[in-house]
Amino acid sequence: MISMQRVAYEIKHVGLYDLILQDIQKVLKKTKIETDEILEALDHHPEILRDYKQTNVEYNLSNIHLRDFVSDGLSEKDREKVATINKNLATLRDLEKYTLDFEHSSTLVLIFSVEFLVLFSAQYFIILLNLKEWQWQIYG
Repeated sequence: MISMQRVAYEIKHVGLYDLILQDIQKVLKKTKIETDEILEALDHHPEILRDYKQTNVEYNLSNIHLRDFVSDGLSEKDREKVATINKNLATLRDLEKYTLDFEHSSTLVLIFSVEFLVLFSAQYFIILLNLKEWQWQIYG
């Protein structure tokens, strides 16, 4: 069961649902929206609620970092359950668009940091090349 008050609060205040908030703003033709107006829009436009649910599912799926369970030392019945759980986890990982092993995340942070530094430096250099005479007196 969905708490519609919580849905309306999250749409209004949580940045993850900004696109849904924009959809509601388009439907209501307003920029400042109250919680009761969000509830009314969700009631009259079920596709917006469906989009909220889809966004919520995708957000939750993007956090799958569980390892397979070990079935050593378990009874046959429990091994079957563990095998089913591991199979389902593998299916979720296959469906997951954003799964990243934690071992590789530090490499990505380093690459993006260097990329940001290079882009920032190049942009600053281009700006320096385009300074006017009076700007050189200020920044020089």
